Amino acid sequence: MKHQLEAIKLLKDWSTWLVTAQTGILSLFALIGRKPDFLTVFCFVISIIIATWILGALPSILQRIKDDSNIHQMDLFEWLGIPLFAAAFLQHVSFMIGVVSLSFSLFQK
Repeated sequence: MKHQLEAIKLLKDWSTWLVTAQTGILSLFALIGRKPDFLTVFCFVISIIIATWILGALPSILQRIKDDSNIHQMDLFEWLGIPLFAAAFLQHVSFMIGVVSLSFSLFQK
């Protein structure tokens, strides 16, 4: 169970960092008066929403952990049939696409 708790802490830290970084990037664009492209904003917003779901689900996952549980296979919530690994994967893919899109948009202008 110790490894599962450590994995949850790491996922919490990573999700929190992603939300902070993406919010900071979008805020910086607003501050300097430059409009990021649609794909960047869309991907960052999707990633932030998924991170919020993951962070909100961690207490539920903690309560349902058993000694032999694979936390990545557990559903975010008992009533929502989305496994943690799928949500984390979508969160990371959205973030990566947003970063690539941001890079392209910065070099095109």
